[in-house]
Amino acid sequence: PVKMLDELSRMLTPIDDPKTKLQVQSRGWNPDWDPKRLWIDGFIEKERKLTIKGHARNNEDLAEFLERLNSSRHFVNVRLNLSDAVKIQKLNDAKLVQFDISAVVIYGPADVKRYAAGTLFEADRKK
Repeated sequence: PVKMLDELSRMLTPIDDPKTKLQVQSRGWNPDWDPKRLWIDGFIEKERKLTIKGHARNNEDLAEFLERLNSSRHFVNVRLNLSDAVKIQKLNDAKLVQFDISAVVIYGPADVKRYAAGTLFEADRKK
């Protein structure tokens, strides 16, 4: 879980270094995106099933976050379950995009093999 959380932290950290900007651009990321335009309100991972809930300033910010999740080796089956324009009264009726994302978390090579073989969620099927 530590490497996955580290990757998520890098996704949500502004990039200042020009060399790093070139590296992330090759992954399809916008190197000039400001991650402060996205807030994670909830992060629940249970048996490799992940739900992330939060708000973004606009659809472009949400799209950038989805691109970053999809390009990560730690997240597969990334799905946007909810994207809704809302007004936040506590923020002077600021208009934001509320989102709900689900994904499968991959922790390492063993998970990749189990996911490819379709056995990552075997315990679920036995319940």
